Amino acid sequence: MGDNSQRMARWYFGGLASCGAACITHPLDTLKVQLQTQQESKLKGTQIAVRIIKNQGFLALYNGLSASLLRQVTYSTTRFGIYE
Repeated sequence: MGDNSQRMARWYFGGLASCGAACITHPLDTLKVQLQTQQESKLKGTQIAVRIIKNQGFLALYNGLSASLLRQVTYSTTRFGIYE
């Protein structure tokens, strides 16, 4: 019975780690999408980041984070649970 509770904790922390990684990498993914879809000129990643922060604020780098977290909660946490 003690082994079961230890197994449950590993599964839970694996899902949290996936969500933490999504929070850290999401601004980079936002910049990547902006780089891929720009049409008017060829700006560098830092220039796009400065433009987003100046025009929309710092939190604009996290637009769409809820969808990314929902994916991690459903997909990655389930994957960790099945693996264990």
